[in-house]
Amino acid sequence: IVGEPVRTTASGRTDAGVTNTLEFFELRDNVLTNRFGNDMPRMETGRFGHAAVLMEQDFASVENPPPVHLAIAGGFTAQHPDGDAGMALLLGANPTGSVEFYDTWNLRFPSGYTRNLNQPRAHFDMVETSITRDLLVFGGLVEGGSGLRVDASVERLLRSTEGGFPLSVDQFQDTLALGRAYAGTTRVGTHNVMVIGGWGGGSSSAPCGGETPLAGCTSEIANPGERFFLGYLY
Repeated sequence: IVGEPVRTTASGRTDAGVTNTLEFFELRDNVLTNRFGNDMPRMETGRFGHAAVLMEQDFASVENPPPVHLAIAGGFTAQHPDGDAGMALLLGANPTGSVEFYDTWNLRFPSGYTRNLNQPRAHFDMVETSITRDLLVFGGLVEGGSGLRVDASVERLLRSTEGGFPLSVDQFQDTLALGRAYAGTTRVGTHNVMVIGGWGGGSSSAPCGGETPLAGCTSEIANPGERFFLGYLY
């Protein structure tokens, strides 16, 4: 397929620390190439443990299709004080609420598109709803007390009434039934989103089926249009 972008990678951990660079790979004449080489686009905020979703097009006519954006949200902006010892390899410090949008057609970060979540977080999941094409953010790790805690809050990046940018941040009053980090999400039907598994902050060796529900043993279904959560399901 000539000229079709096949993969975009943004930010992460490197030998030099946390990076803010983005790499864009393109398939031309059956050859995969790095579009920018060492001259990579840069986000405003370096991060790792973030979420990234390639969004559907804005609501517009087929004759004049708008750009397709890659949404890059949250993440840690610094390494954990314990370095790479044990679980610290997956953890970090100073989570951000920054959400940046990369224009995959014009190959740039447009000015004025950055938004901020109400709750800075990392190691969460983000999904685009099928009808309204909003972005939903579920749980993750946030700053709390003397360290990190697992969060149950849900936020939505809401498209404008015209179906495009800029997106506004909408805080749900309802939360997940359980706090979840490292969870997965998938769209179910036209209105629902299922949040699957994850880590609730407790012992990883606890068995499923006990009196207290465990995040890793359960799933939840959310209806973002009605802001209604059905609770956890085994």
